[in-house]
Amino acid sequence: MLRLSRNGRNWKRSLVKAKRIGDVSPLVKADAKNSELIPRGFARLLDHSSDSLRHIQWLWKKDILGQDSFLIGPPGPRKRWLALASAELSNREVEYLSLSRDTTETDIKQRREITSGNAVYKDAAAIRAAVNGRILILDGIERCERNVLPVLNNLLENREVQLEDGRFLMAPSRWDHLVKTGTPEQMLEAGLIRVDDKKESLNKLLDVGYAINSPEARKLGAGVFPVDMVSRLSPLINEAHTAFSLFDRLYPYESGMLTDSSVKSVSGLLASDKLDLPRERHQLSIQNMTFADDNAIINVSGKTGIMSKAEDSFSLPSTALSSGVENPDRIFHPTGGRQHQLVEILASLSVGDVALIGNRGVGKQTLANEAARILGQKTEPVLLYQDMSARDLLQQRVTDEKGDTIWRYSPLVNAALEGRIAIIDGLDRLFPGTLALLNQLTQDREISLHDGTRLVSAGTFAEMLSEQKISPADLNAKGIIEIHPAFKIIALAEPPTSKSQWLTSEIVPGFLWHQVSPFPQNDETSLLVQSLGIEQSVAADMTRFAHSLRNSTDPALRSIAQSFSTKQLIRVARRVSEYPSLNVREELQRAALTNFLPLSTQEALDRQMNAFPAPSSAIKSTQITSTPENLTIGSVSCAITPAREPTKVPSPLFYHNDAVLEALLSDWILGEHILLVGNQGVGKNKLADRFLELLQREREYIQLHRDTTIQQLTASPALKDGKLVYEDSPLVKACLNGHVLVIDEADKAPTHVTAILRSLLECGHIRLPDGRVISKDDDADIKLHPDFRILALANRPGFPFLGNDFFGACGDSFSCFAINNPSMESEKKMLRSYAPDVDEHILDRLVATFGELRSLADRGQTQYPYSTREAVAIVKHFQQYPEDGLQTACQNVFDFDIYNEEASKQVLEVLMRHGIPINARNDDIRLAAELREGDARLEYERHSGLDTDKPKHGKEDPKNEPHVGGNTWAGGTGGRDTAGLGGKGGPYRLDKGHDVHQLSDEEKADVPEHVRRAAREQADAALRDRLKEINMSKHDHEAYQQFREPIRNDITNMRALFEGLQAKTKEREWLNNQTDGELDDNKLVEGLVGEKLIYRRRREPDNNDQGFDNQKPKRLTILADCSASMYRFNGNDQRLTRQLESLCMVMEGLDSEAARNKVKWDIVGHSGDHRYIPLSLVENMPRTDKERLKVLQECASHPQFCFPGDNTIEATREQIRRLAADDEADERYLILLTDANLERYGIPIKYLRDALDLDQSVNTCVICIGSLGDQAERMKSGLPAGRSYIVKEPNEIPAILRTFFQSTLLKL
Repeated sequence: MLRLSRNGRNWKRSLVKAKRIGDVSPLVKADAKNSELIPRGFARLLDHSSDSLRHIQWLWKKDILGQDSFLIGPPGPRKRWLALASAELSNREVEYLSLSRDTTETDIKQRREITSGNAVYKDAAAIRAAVNGRILILDGIERCERNVLPVLNNLLENREVQLEDGRFLMAPSRWDHLVKTGTPEQMLEAGLIRVDDKKESLNKLLDVGYAINSPEARKLGAGVFPVDMVSRLSPLINEAHTAFSLFDRLYPYESGMLTDSSVKSVSGLLASDKLDLPRERHQLSIQNMTFADDNAIINVSGKTGIMSKAEDSFSLPSTALSSGVENPDRIFHPTGGRQHQLVEILASLSVGDVALIGNRGVGKQTLANEAARILGQKTEPVLLYQDMSARDLLQQRVTDEKGDTIWRYSPLVNAALEGRIAIIDGLDRLFPGTLALLNQLTQDREISLHDGTRLVSAGTFAEMLSEQKISPADLNAKGIIEIHPAFKIIALAEPPTSKSQWLTSEIVPGFLWHQVSPFPQNDETSLLVQSLGIEQSVAADMTRFAHSLRNSTDPALRSIAQSFSTKQLIRVARRVSEYPSLNVREELQRAALTNFLPLSTQEALDRQMNAFPAPSSAIKSTQITSTPENLTIGSVSCAITPAREPTKVPSPLFYHNDAVLEALLSDWILGEHILLVGNQGVGKNKLADRFLELLQREREYIQLHRDTTIQQLTASPALKDGKLVYEDSPLVKACLNGHVLVIDEADKAPTHVTAILRSLLECGHIRLPDGRVISKDDDADIKLHPDFRILALANRPGFPFLGNDFFGACGDSFSCFAINNPSMESEKKMLRSYAPDVDEHILDRLVATFGELRSLADRGQTQYPYSTREAVAIVKHFQQYPEDGLQTACQNVFDFDIYNEEASKQVLEVLMRHGIPINARNDDIRLAAELREGDARLEYERHSGLDTDKPKHGKEDPKNEPHVGGNTWAGGTGGRDTAGLGGKGGPYRLDKGHDVHQLSDEEKADVPEHVRRAAREQADAALRDRLKEINMSKHDHEAYQQFREPIRNDITNMRALFEGLQAKTKEREWLNNQTDGELDDNKLVEGLVGEKLIYRRRREPDNNDQGFDNQKPKRLTILADCSASMYRFNGNDQRLTRQLESLCMVMEGLDSEAARNKVKWDIVGHSGDHRYIPLSLVENMPRTDKERLKVLQECASHPQFCFPGDNTIEATREQIRRLAADDEADERYLILLTDANLERYGIPIKYLRDALDLDQSVNTCVICIGSLGDQAERMKSGLPAGRSYIVKEPNEIPAILRTFFQSTLLKL
């Protein structure tokens, strides 16, 4: 039992440390037993303004009243500083607990530990504060899960709580009353513990909001400027570092954290003369460095213009005596811009921790390593991943050799204690609530660990030693440990986006921010020439091409630019330098895996590559020569050594892709790791195994899946004899023994899991879950073998495989190869090897059949890209069981689609076309699609010269003979007053199918206003009558089938497309800290000590969870063209019919349960009369044929009765704004159907282009379904690649939409 000292009455009013604020003095505890728990140095961090003093006075008042306090305010350290300063001035001991989404009840109350084989309870922060009369500060209430904090309710309200070890904490008044009936010792023996009557709980709610503190900035909605951190930069404000140049470090407003409009507002505010910020930026460089008294002193200088010169000197604590040696594995190109940025980073490190923001491949890691080298500091790589908990960030719970539970420091804590520079990679991957845990460390240089240990700054540690007059060992024994003064953090992150806004106002104050941009073009060219020795002209063409993509206005091309980062250009240049015969264009295409880009994007990229010679189309014959000492593939040779473990060398059956093997070998010689990407079944595994067989290299194999964890990829925990042990994964074995790790299905694992490979491949360093380090350093726990390589295999991103984008996440760390199906000759050769007895003609027909099926899949007309794997399955069956016949052998593969009528029909059509008999019933599956032919009509120019009188419908001709001119018959052409085509003054259009005699626009416009007004009134009345008639149709089914029947196949393809759309949000999340479900490997020690919350289970993301993206549907709007020209020229090119069939196809394609859950859609139209015609709304999407027919009939009616005009631009803008405002969407799409008739109304195509770019959160495309002359072609050429298409037949729509949806994936 714990005996409590009854010192609650020893409190007294005095002014030991604090002065009076107004008429209020604090309650000061003069006899603190644990003075190391009293905060130090926080009072001087405050500005001592009246506002700060008022807050501290309020806290003292609450203390005197014995009330708990709750501080609410903008993000930043100010609330924490106020609470700690109040405690410091009143000489109060503090227990500090930073809350996160991973905080559990045991972190607050009690935790079990195993000591000497016995399970014992250890009090956590809240209980220690309660029994010892300390202030409890809970930081981050909003980050904690809702079901955790109620455990404190009874303690806060009644000062009582039942503990897991059987003790009961009791309110002081009740304890004092009960103790009169017995002795304190008897009370303790009964498990009754007195709560100290001066316990104070300060709950700090760190609010995430957008309000800048100055009155002008509050109106911008542009985030919270960290005013409390301005003083941190005061030592740097001089002639070398102006206040303007330091602004971005505190507030990286151009990094992506703000919207475009907010960035413009902040930029305008900075440009205001009211701020009076000097705007000069000096280009600084290091002049010299000295090392003395455990400090690195850096002298820099620079100049602006001709005469102005700036000099500066700053120092940083360092454990080195000189700068480090150059790292041969890193290329740091000391251009003026990079030198200046390096100086700025070093200057920031002299006053705080630094974060570098930039896209992949721009050199963040290189800058961080170079800064550490200059300072002579050792680095500690810290890789963050999405599933990392707040506990993992600081400590890990393990067992020692006796089986007792202990806490192991994380790499970050080790770096803090040893004075290393922690390079934290992946700030953008961690949940913001977990990342906020670092705020206390970066802002205060203090942090409380989960085992109760407290790390403090060197200055605070020295003050404690002086006050208590004890040794450092004694202070360490009290749980107080010094942070080494040379410890620094350099964090790396990719920029925030609208989809991943990780840089919140709570995170901003924690670091000094530096944005790392790509090299300027000239500097990048110089880097390639000087470092790799390629020709100046080739390097210039490469960098010019890369910069054209980075600066493109086309979002798809800008996204592809990430595949041509400086890192990738260096990789391409190295290959070209080493193998001059390589084609530069082909190498650039390989770097971006252009084979898997949408066709329209490929075409746009090819136009950007015109400066490079096209690759040869000749088929290259590659010879392989292998001896025990040497391997030659084509023109590339390398030495080989016999395998030490021959049983681990694969031995596959392989018959194609020798040319790919040559390219693989050339990159292997350069030391690259390899990534093979392709459709399933194209032979990636066989290619990898054949390559390793030729090299005589041992293979370690691991197959990933959606539930693969960091532990499974590295070292998996297990309990053995009551001790926690770790079993090495194939990755660890390969690193240790120098084997090749083959990672199969690399795209199936979450990208935050596979992202740890980046640290291993780029830095040669990775820390395992058991604390061991794999590194190139000689003193590493596991020295990385120089022969270690990774050969990863992944399916192509996107539909239909829908894996994770491994190429996007890790592709720039590998040399990438797109693996396609073998050529027809190679495929036939492979099939022959499996089926030597099968007739030659059957093999020919099979090869041709699969070639056509793959072509259909590429065009979007079938869903599955049948591969060589299926062809092999057919011939193997036919070889072994020829008596079954070819039909049965084929059915083993193609029966998968037997329950899909249209899919089966397409496959059977291809099979029968190539002479492969399949017994399909004619009444079940038709073998030919119906063809529709439209008769073109003639048009004639005509002049009437007669005046209009009174608009009318006109007489109906029962014989439907053509009528030209006049004003009697309905459906005539070139006349006046009656409904028809090509005339003037009629109420609406009416097409009887005859040739058109067209009046000129000038004559049609010369209509009196009263006639025009009467015509409009008649048109409106006729439209109302038509819409009523639609609801009363008696032949709905027959009418609808006229639209549906010709496009049955296309509806099937469309339905499969929509059902297969991949949501950007994760399919389901792991819910941790559960009482049931699947045992969590990270909770084995907790299970060992008997805790209950050791399970995890899958769940749909909770809408209220902070840090989780909600599973939201996609939002689609079809904007139909209901203008007059659609009806007028339908007889020419069937544009209105094509639009109606396209809308029918989309509505039918979205009519399935799976599609309804994934896509919320509507169809709206526009005409010359209206910019918004609601045809089908989201809240009332059509579900029956009758409802869909009504949409089609309304869409057909408006073009007939509306007046000429065009609202395309206005309608497009309105719908984009509406979509952008929809927060309940995963992605937003606008598809504009148009007949490309803008020029008729004098509307430049540029206006449409600008409208489509109105909001980048909405993916837009234009589908031209009609055209007069080359209008559609001109429109397409004036719009961005991948966002404009021309349709001649409705069956082209599914392929176009698939291409469009795939192109939007490039924007992720």
